[in-house]
Amino acid sequence: MTIRDIVDAGIQIQGHEIMVKTWNERLQGYDILHHSMHELYGIHEAALDLEVTYIYAQNKTLVIEVEKRSY
Repeated sequence: MTIRDIVDAGIQIQGHEIMVKTWNERLQGYDILHHSMHELYGIHEAALDLEVTYIYAQNKTLVIEVEKRSY
């Protein structure tokens, strides 16, 4: 399931802070693809079509981890 699938299903993604990130194997750390306050506005179109692997709350942040595609 992608973020676009979630939004198209009518589920509203909200939180004090929202972060979309993906694991970078080469750097052994996370790449932040999107960071916003309260709602998921302004997210890059390509990020909407990445597969969601985890959704969790960390402190006051809603974290959505996505699987990065290799092209």
